[in-house]
Amino acid sequence: MVRRTLLAILLLLPAACSLAGATPHVALAQPEVSEALIRSGIRPVMPPTEAAAFTLPDLGGAEVSLSDFQGQWVLLTFWATWCGPCISEMPSLQRFWTTHRDSGFAVVAVAVGSDERGVGELVRQQGLTFP
Repeated sequence: MVRRTLLAILLLLPAACSLAGATPHVALAQPEVSEALIRSGIRPVMPPTEAAAFTLPDLGGAEVSLSDFQGQWVLLTFWATWCGPCISEMPSLQRFWTTHRDSGFAVVAVAVGSDERGVGELVRQQGLTFP
């Protein structure tokens, strides 16, 4: 079971609300992802709202945009290296992403208020592989 203690902002939405006229809700995801989300207590943003477009560099310097995940469900979390609850949730997010990434589910973590070196060190220490 995935434990959810999110003090950071957490959004579950189809990337850039790309479902063209469909109302985003958990049932639109792959059945196995929907069930896992429901068991985890994760609910989509309601009413559905379009996510703001953004592009940020990853730790390797490549640009990553929310639109890169078009057609996938995205768990977007904002976190910091100084935030204990944020750090403690990372292994759960990694396990969830590893289990469900092939089902159209993405985890995107945006580090705020942390230097790149500290973020990179934490990512390496915890073996995180999601964007």
